Amino acid sequence: MLHVIRVKGVVQGVGFRPFIYRLAHNYGLKGYVKNLSSAVEIVVSGEEGAIRAFLRDLKAKKPPLSRIDHISISINPLPLEEDSFHEFKIEKSKEEDEGGVVIPPDISICAECEKELFNRSNRRYLYPFTNCTNCGQRFSLIEKTPYDREHTSMRDFKMCKLCRSEYENPLDRRYHAQTTSCAACGPLYFLMSNSGERLYEGCEAIREAAKLLDEGKIIAIKGFGGLHIACKTEDEEVLRLRNLLRRKEQPFAIMARDVASLRGFSFLSKEEEKVITSFERPILVLRKKKPFPLSEYLAPGLHTIGVMLPYSPLHLVLFSFAQSSSFVMTSANLPDDPMVIDNEEALRKLRFVDYLLMHNLKIINRIDDSVIKFITGSPTFLRRSRGFVPLDVPSLIPINDKTTLSLGAELLNTFTIVKNGKATISQHIGNTSNYDVLLFMREAIERLKLLFKVDKFDRIFCDLHPRYNTTKLALEYGDKIYQVQHHFAHAFSLLGENKDKRAVVISCDGMGYGADGQIWGGEVLYVDLDEGEYERLGHLEYQKMLGGDLATYFPLRMAFSILRNIHDSAEFFERYAERLRYRGRELEVMEKQWKDEAIMTSSCGRVLDALSAILGICYERTYEGEPAMKLEAIAEEGKEREVLKMDIDISEEVEMREFVPYVEYEGRIRGKKGVVKVLSTTSLLGEAFEMWEGKKGRKERIAASFIYHLTKGLCEIAMEACEEFNVRNIGFSGGCAYNEMMTKVIRDEAKRKGLKFLRHEKVPAGDGGISFGQAVLSGIVDGF
Repeated sequence: MLHVIRVKGVVQGVGFRPFIYRLAHNYGLKGYVKNLSSAVEIVVSGEEGAIRAFLRDLKAKKPPLSRIDHISISINPLPLEEDSFHEFKIEKSKEEDEGGVVIPPDISICAECEKELFNRSNRRYLYPFTNCTNCGQRFSLIEKTPYDREHTSMRDFKMCKLCRSEYENPLDRRYHAQTTSCAACGPLYFLMSNSGERLYEGCEAIREAAKLLDEGKIIAIKGFGGLHIACKTEDEEVLRLRNLLRRKEQPFAIMARDVASLRGFSFLSKEEEKVITSFERPILVLRKKKPFPLSEYLAPGLHTIGVMLPYSPLHLVLFSFAQSSSFVMTSANLPDDPMVIDNEEALRKLRFVDYLLMHNLKIINRIDDSVIKFITGSPTFLRRSRGFVPLDVPSLIPINDKTTLSLGAELLNTFTIVKNGKATISQHIGNTSNYDVLLFMREAIERLKLLFKVDKFDRIFCDLHPRYNTTKLALEYGDKIYQVQHHFAHAFSLLGENKDKRAVVISCDGMGYGADGQIWGGEVLYVDLDEGEYERLGHLEYQKMLGGDLATYFPLRMAFSILRNIHDSAEFFERYAERLRYRGRELEVMEKQWKDEAIMTSSCGRVLDALSAILGICYERTYEGEPAMKLEAIAEEGKEREVLKMDIDISEEVEMREFVPYVEYEGRIRGKKGVVKVLSTTSLLGEAFEMWEGKKGRKERIAASFIYHLTKGLCEIAMEACEEFNVRNIGFSGGCAYNEMMTKVIRDEAKRKGLKFLRHEKVPAGDGGISFGQAVLSGIVDGF
C-alpha cells in the first residue's frame, strides 16, 4: 500500500524533513520526503502497523518549531513493484504552488548551538553565525520559496567539506539546514571606524566591540533583520545617544545579559519569564524596580522599561567579552525612518556612531524586534515582528479563491495579505507619512507577493482617511478598493483573532477618520458580522482640536479647548503661561480658534493628553503616545488609593448611528440616524482641573481617578448596549487598550456582568492591527 501524505503549516526550515527521515527509518518504511512550495510531501510504503505508528508520531513528536495546520492522506491500493523504493530518502524540492506555503520566522539560538558556541573543542567555538534546523535566521534571508539555500542570501557562501557533510547527513542536526556555515566558509563579522576603515575581523572584532562598549563608545551592530545601535545604560552614554538620534524622550530598549541581570532592575513574573526566554525572544515591557539602578534617561517619566535577552550567537559572544550586564539596543534609524539594513547605507546614515560592527551576509527582509507587554496578566503585542512574522494568524476569515491586500493605517503601520483564507500580517513598517517608509512598504509588499506567489490582488482594503499615503497607495495594487473606517477596523481585528462574530467593542485611541468626517477616538461600537449590522452606540464628547495636528503635539491646546467650555481663558493663562510656547500671543490664537470652526474629535487619547498637561506631567509630545503613557505611569502610583468621586455625565444625541463602515474607493459612508450616547469629557476634565487647582488630591490620585471614571462611563454605555442587543461579548481595542488601568476596569465590569471579555493576544491592539481588521472584511464585502 502506497501512502501519499501532504503536510501543510510551518514545515519548511524547521527540521521537518530530517525528522520524517529518521521516523521512517525507525519504522522500516521506504519512500521519500520533499518540499513543495505549499507543503511537505511524504510517500511511504511498508507494514500497515508501521505506517499507522509513523502517522501517529508524525503528529505527536514533530519538531518544536513546526506547526501542522493540515494533513491529507491518499492511499494507492495497488501493490508497488519490489524495486520501486529501495530505501527512504529526502528528495530535491519541487516547484509547485497551491497557495499554502508558510515561511518560518527568525528565531533565537537553540540550547544545542549555544553549547557548541562556548565549547572550546568545537569548530564553531565563538562563531557568531552558529545555527541549525532548530534555530537562527529564516525570513530575513529568504528571497523566494521553496526554502532552499539557493533561494536565500546564504547562496553567496559555499559550504566547506565539513559543513557539507553535516548538511548531507540525514541523521545530523544540520541536515538541510540552509544557513549551515562555520568560520572557514560562512559570513564574517568585522569592526569598522565611522569613516569606513576596517579595523578587526572575526572574533577579534567582537572582542574589541565589547571593550569599546564598556569604555562608553556608541556602536552600530548588524544583526538578524537589521542594525541596532548599542551603548552603556548609564547617564552620559544614554544622553549622548539621545542627542545623536534626536530622540528627546522616546524610551530605549535594552538587552540584558541574562534573567538574573534583568531581575536586578525590573520585576519579572513566571509568565513573563516564559515569554522573554521563548525562542521568539521579543522585547518585553517590564515594570521598573525602585530605586532604578540604570539611567533614568532610558525611559524618562515611565514606570516601565523595554528589555530583551540575547537571541543571536553574536549577542552571546558579545556579552561573554563584556564587563557590562546590559546595553541599550535600539533600532538603527533616525526618527520615523526605516531601520538600516545595508552596509553602505549604514556608513552613509550612521556616521554619528563611533564604530560599526558589521557582517557580510545580505539582509533581504528588514524586520524589527517584536514588543510585548503584559496587560492585566495577559501578553499583548505592541509590535508583532521578529520571531512571529511571516507566520499567519488563525482567524475567522473563510477559505476562498480571492487574494486580498490590506494596507492598514498611517502610524505603526503593517499590511496584511490574505490568500486561501490565511491572513499574514507583515513585519512592522512604521510611519508611512515618511516617504522612505512608504518605499520600504512597497518593497515589503513585493517581497511577500513573491514568497506567496501572488500575481495580483482581487481586493484592496485601506483606511477611510482620504489623505493617508496608504490610501493613495491602494491605487497601485488594484481597482477594486474598499476604504474601512478606522475604529471599526479595530473592532473587526478583535473579533477576527478571537473568532467571534458579534460583540460590543470599546474602540479607543488617539485618532482615526470618522464616518461623519470628524476625528474619532473614543467609541462604543456594535458589530454583527453574520447579519452585517454595524452601529456607533456611543462616544466621548466632541472637542475642538485647536490648530489641528498641533493639538496632538502640544496637549495644552486640547486642555484649553476642553476647559474653555466652562472657564475663562484668563484662568488658564494664569496657571499655564510659562508652559505656552508663545505665552500671550499663543493664548490669543487659541481663543480665536476656539471661537471659530475647528476640527472636532472624540479621541480618548487627546483627553488623556489634556489631563497629562493639566497635571504638569507632559507639555509636549515628542513620540507617539507620550503624554498618555506618562499619565499612566503617574496614575499607577495612585491606583491603590480610594477613587476620588467624579460625576459621570452621559447624554443622548441624535446622530448617524447605523451604517456600513466601508465604502468603495472615494465613496461616502451614509447611514441612518438614531440615539447615540455621549460621555461628557468637559465635566470630567473640569472636575480634575478644579481638584488640582484646589489641592484636593495629589496628581497620582487625580490621574487614577480620572482614568477610572472615564473608562467606567464608556463601560456604562457598552453594558447597556449588551443588554439592548442581547450580546454576551464585550471587547476593548485600539491604542488605549495598552493602558493597564482602563483594561482592568472593562475586564472587571465584564466579569461582574457575566460577560465574555475579548482582548488582543495574537494581533496588536493598536494601529499595527488595523490591516488585519481590514482583512477580516475579505470574507464579507462584494459577495466574497
